[in-house]
Formats: sequence, structure tokens, C-alpha cells
Amino acid sequence: MGTLTVANSAFTINVPDVFAVPIIMAGYSVDDAFDTENLAPSEALMGVDGNLSAGYTPQMVKLKFMLQADSPSTIFMDQWYAALVAAKETYFASATILAPGPGKLWTFTKGTLTGIVPTAPGKKIFQPQQYEVTFQSVTASPIPSV
Repeated sequence: MGTLTVANSAFTINVPDVFAVPIIMAGYSVDDAFDTENLAPSEALMGVDGNLSAGYTPQMVKLKFMLQADSPSTIFMDQWYAALVAAKETYFASATILAPGPGKLWTFTKGTLTGIVPTAPGKKIFQPQQYEVTFQSVTASPIPSV
């Protein structure tokens, strides 16, 4: 295993109905590259008699990522959004994040664009843009050591 840097990670999104090839995301934000929300895979209830009941509940996986305002990947995101709006249809995506530091490959399946900040916030300099893709699932697998 290497260090925990995000700099050597590889993040790819594939939207086959919009783009012929998967897009390698580049130009992550300085402090916030990507993140997912906490999942609640089980729901629990406590009866008045003190008995716990619980069950599995499927959960959507929200992947949020930030791209620098000058990232070439913002053009891809703009085009995905424009295609969705023009067609009035959603286009499903898959994604992978290869993270050598923690030694993991995260694979995201059946996602749709659910959040986009359409402009880079203008301050002293343009700030990163935030995007959100909601996926049906994510799985983690170890990266084989070489």
C-alpha cells in the first residue's frame, strides 16, 4: 500500500448513451475531491416490550464530487446535463474510483445526475463546482498487490 494521498486516484464515469467512451475525471478540488453520504442499510424499531426488530432496507448511494473551475471535466458534466435537459430523459452512468493508498476499487452502478452547480462560484478567483450522482449501488474490492 502507498500513502493516503488522493492525488494518485483514478476516477472514471461512463455515460454510454451520451459519450462513446468512459471519461477520466481530472482537476479535483483542492480540499474536497469526492465523498459519499452515510448509508443506513438496516432500519431498527424497538417494541414497547423492549424487543428489537430490524430489517435490511436498500439505499441509494450519493456520490458528490468537486471539480476546480478550470477542470476539463466540467465540460463533460455540462454536456451530460445539457443532454439530459434536451431529451427530458435521464441517462444512466457507472463509475469507478481506483484508490491505491487504501488499496480499494469502488465500483458504482446505475447512477443518474441528481445535482449540479451550473456555474463556478465567482469570488476573488473562480471556486470549485459541485456535482452529485446518485447510484443504485457501490461495491468495494481490494486492489491486488503487484
